[in-house]
Amino acid sequence: MLEKLTGGEAMIRAAMANGINTVFGLPGAQIYPLFDALQRLGVKTIVTRHEQGAAYMAMGYMRKPRGNRGPSLSYRAPVS
Repeated sequence: MLEKLTGGEAMIRAAMANGINTVFGLPGAQIYPLFDALQRLGVKTIVTRHEQGAAYMAMGYMRKPRGNRGPSLSYRAPVS
């Protein structure tokens, strides 16, 4: 029998299968399921106060000499 997954779990498992182990981001109501899945699946999550900060942190993490991947998650606010 197949295991039931939420959409967030499916996305995070796919990211993990591609070597993602750390995510930077700003949680918001629209993407809470993704952040819930990150916590359930044990992915290290760095929460920021601004979307741009998350993007810069991810870029810096990616540029480390170890060849890390640096994804950033954020939501689009109504005033964006």
